[in-house]
Amino acid sequence: NTDAGTENPDFIYSMVCETTEECEYAELYVDIPVVMISLTSGNVLTTADEDAQVDETQGQEPTYSMPDRVRLYASGDRPFFEDVSHFQPVVYLIHHLLTDLECDDLIAQADKSTMQPFDAHKSNILEGTSLPSPTTKKGDSNPGAKLDRTYLWRGLLKSFGEKAIDERIEQVTGFPRDHLSEFQVNKFQNGGYQAPHLDFLPKLDSAAGAGAGAGAGVSQMASIHVFLSDVSAEDGGEFRFGSRFQIRPKKGMAIVYHNLDENDNVDASTLHSELEFTGSAPMYSAKLYVNSVPTPYSRTLVLPILALPTGGRLNQNVRDFHDFFLDRFGDAGGAYFDKAMVGIPVLLVLALLQLIFYLVQQQSKASDAT
Repeated sequence: NTDAGTENPDFIYSMVCETTEECEYAELYVDIPVVMISLTSGNVLTTADEDAQVDETQGQEPTYSMPDRVRLYASGDRPFFEDVSHFQPVVYLIHHLLTDLECDDLIAQADKSTMQPFDAHKSNILEGTSLPSPTTKKGDSNPGAKLDRTYLWRGLLKSFGEKAIDERIEQVTGFPRDHLSEFQVNKFQNGGYQAPHLDFLPKLDSAAGAGAGAGAGVSQMASIHVFLSDVSAEDGGEFRFGSRFQIRPKKGMAIVYHNLDENDNVDASTLHSELEFTGSAPMYSAKLYVNSVPTPYSRTLVLPILALPTGGRLNQNVRDFHDFFLDRFGDAGGAYFDKAMVGIPVLLVLALLQLIFYLVQQQSKASDAT
């Protein structure tokens, strides 16, 4: 029902019974289905004008903003939103973002890449992890205990199914797919947890230019945390935002939260942790970062090729090479790393072609001599 006489004429609310008899009748005989539609569609349906709109000066035919027919579909396993917090922090859920099969495939890829123990005391800027907040359990030496992690470098080598996931995330969230990071996959053993931390990268010189990649003027505008496992209530593993609220893991469900405030500063209210997991079988989760600049070519092709022999996991030497550029060139280090990762393969190919040309030339001279 909508009522133009109220302060919020666009607000849709259910009709309520006015007498006891109406309530009893509604309880027995009235079954009203509840549907969920997108915000855009809701705005169209609640603000549409049934009167004809026509610009006679342009010779147009009358048009109506209200559609002739509205089709409602059962949600089934389609993604749908659930609002959690609209301000400090901005958090919402996307149910069914990934299917069970897609979750299982991500887990299989991560296990195949040989996941490594997470060292919370060491930054990994190339793969989007900065040092955590010092807010840890008292006496803890490792704020990410019994946690294994890998970063799946797939880029342009993604399969059709992986590209379909990126397309779905772009359509559902509105975040451009070329701003999405690769999947970071986490595996929690019994007793595993991650202490409170923020998702952000050091503020380096944005003058390095768009496309410079992580570590050069990049902000992680938002994060998409996806549960890859179902976890019972008694096994813990909840995703908690400070002391405000926590979310129980549900396979395929995503938590989306904005890491920056309206002034593009890190929003401290997004401080989050993953509580201790006490289940017997491992708990898996995955995370995507939404970066402020598109992912450069070096990270969509060159790095995935380098990571191909290890199932998507990048060799530590490449990460150290990236850190060398950051230490050597400071703010512009990420941009120089990206140029090097494109330039070095090109030089190697040119050197190989020159070697082949030289060998062919020598063989031709030998043939002429005989």
